[in-house]
Amino acid sequence: MSGTSTAAPTSTADLRALYQRVILEHNRSPRNRLTVPDATHHGEGHNPNCGDHLHVTARVVDDAIEAVGFTGNGCAIATASASTMTEAVIGLSADRVDSLRGELEQL
Repeated sequence: MSGTSTAAPTSTADLRALYQRVILEHNRSPRNRLTVPDATHHGEGHNPNCGDHLHVTARVVDDAIEAVGFTGNGCAIATASASTMTEAVIGLSADRVDSLRGELEQL
C-alpha cells in the first residue's frame, strides 16, 4: 500500500517532522499575508534581537473576528506563526482571542 499516512504522530521524531513540515509550508505559502481592509484592530510586533517586524490587522464584527491578516518581515518561524495564528482566530470572539493570547504568554 502506498501513499501518505494520515495517522497521528506517535513519536517525538514524528512530531518534530510534522512541526518542520508545518513551519516550512506556512513560511513558503503564508496564509492571510495582507492588510485587512476596514480593519478595526491593529497590532505590531518587533523583535530587535533578530529583526522580525510584523503588523497584524483584523476586522471585528459583532464581537467575532471576521478577517485577519499580517504584513512585515520575519524569519520562517515568525512568518509561519503569524500565518497559523490568522487561520486559527478567524471566527472566534475577541474575548476568546484575548484569552488565548494570555495563555500563550504564560508558556
